[in-house]
Amino acid sequence: MTQKASDVRSSFERLFKAGTPAPGYYVSIRGGSACSKQPRACDLSDGIVTDDEAGTVTFHLTAPDPEFLYRLAIPFASIVPSDTPVLKVRTRPVPGTGPYVIRSATPKRLLLERNRYFRVWNAIARPDGYVNRIEVSIGSKPDRAITEVTSGAADVVNVSGVGASGARLATFETQHPAQVRTTPAPATFFWFLNTRVPPFDNVLARQAVSWALDRAERDATRRYQRLVRRLSSRIQLLRHHLVLDHRRSFDQLVRLLLA
Repeated sequence: MTQKASDVRSSFERLFKAGTPAPGYYVSIRGGSACSKQPRACDLSDGIVTDDEAGTVTFHLTAPDPEFLYRLAIPFASIVPSDTPVLKVRTRPVPGTGPYVIRSATPKRLLLERNRYFRVWNAIARPDGYVNRIEVSIGSKPDRAITEVTSGAADVVNVSGVGASGARLATFETQHPAQVRTTPAPATFFWFLNTRVPPFDNVLARQAVSWALDRAERDATRRYQRLVRRLSSRIQLLRHHLVLDHRRSFDQLVRLLLA
């Protein structure tokens, strides 16, 4: 399969039309904001200018975006042929240009084999694969997957963001330290409110945080990131005030968070 420059624009338009879970990543593209509001009518012709003959792609942004190049490197921005269906294709493989091809796919199993047409044009940008065949099992419970790795039934398990028990992971790491790889990420996935210690042993403090979160604004990634940073600093201030005075009212706590 030979990709064309125009596939880039159609891929990003498909991203919005298909209901990407992270539209905020690409709203800085000219036309991206309108696409996030009306996905089915998405048109990025002003924001992504392509030339198939010259093989060039030019992105026009509405404002400087220092993270844009990094967002182009994540799976959301994978480029697919222009005729790829917008709807979820489920087990029907989508063509790609990487070192592997999808040989077969079921809801619980994915089989990848080497792409015989793949060539390494840049070892950093598009490195070659390592193994000749990859089998991916989908749906295994985290603790069971760890057991499969321990017994040799599986080679790799990704426990990021899944429900593996802390004790099970700690045991595996202690017994098999050479088999554990960690990949730190500068991201916040969850907030945990410890209800056993101040300030969140106070129900008013928990309610204040709930009321301070703007659900509508949360959908806009950049604004939500600013909100998270602001709330994080306010929570520290809230801790200080609750330690000094447990008699503050709910309204006072909310005003303190939103100040």
